[in-house]
Amino acid sequence: MQLYLIATLDRLRVDVEYFFRMAYIWRFGKPANVHEDAVSWRIHGILPDYAVKYLLHLQGERHEVPDLIPDPAHVPVGFTREG
Repeated sequence: MQLYLIATLDRLRVDVEYFFRMAYIWRFGKPANVHEDAVSWRIHGILPDYAVKYLLHLQGERHEVPDLIPDPAHVPVGFTREG
């Protein structure tokens, strides 16, 4: 899940704090201060539950939508369009 988060951050071109904020709003429908969660991820690699659920949601959409990464040059090393 860590590598998928890093690839998603790269694909969306956002930092981890912004991504956690999006995930929190998606999960709970309201904004929150996610700074501590972002710091915890950077230091210890701990993903909050709401971020894991959001990543799984995005991963499910990725399998349904065949071309989320339109530019092949932007695919991170070790990743392919197929998975």
